[in-house]
Amino acid sequence: MSTLVLALAKGRLLPPALELLQRAGWEVPGPELTDGRLICRAEGPYPLTLVVARPDDVPTYVEYGAAHLGVVGKDVLRERECSVCELLDLGVGWCRLALAFPADRRVGLWPPRLPLRIATSYPRQVGAFLQARRVPGRVVVVRGAAELAPLVGLADGIVDVVATGRTLAQHGLEIAEVLSTSTARLVAYPVSLRMGGSELGVVVGALRRVVEHGEAS
Repeated sequence: MSTLVLALAKGRLLPPALELLQRAGWEVPGPELTDGRLICRAEGPYPLTLVVARPDDVPTYVEYGAAHLGVVGKDVLRERECSVCELLDLGVGWCRLALAFPADRRVGLWPPRLPLRIATSYPRQVGAFLQARRVPGRVVVVRGAAELAPLVGLADGIVDVVATGRTLAQHGLEIAEVLSTSTARLVAYPVSLRMGGSELGVVVGALRRVVEHGEAS
């Protein structure tokens, strides 16, 4: 095995993931990786091939063995329910999965008096939430820019990942309830754990030391 493949989620989790790798002793690539390059090599305690993918695709890469390890948000893991092993809470990329409505109508919409339409890219979790609360409604699946749905009449509200809340505020939305919180997790392909040997242990150990103790390899 010449290198281990680590799948990283593009977007908001990519910069903190690269920073963790750097603190753990890897020479991470420069801005070219965040500017659109999808694969590169990182030298460090053990050579890594970094693959950048859509967050939803990272568990798939790992589950099917295209990547030995992956960094992905817990929100995605809850939604996808892929067969991967969660090894480590990396403690970065904190966010909330939140239910939000237009601020001027939130009080009238939640708690609900009538069936609701909720736009989200997290249908599994939203469906379970509505069922647990016995809220009649319909989940409208959208991929990206969910905050537009109430503005154009597609839905009454949304459930989406919220970090700072600035995007919600810009679109006149207000959080009604938080479904869950999330941070980035290090996950592994189950077969990799059995066959990766010392190489996998080097990578996981280096990241664990940084996360738990702030120590570089």
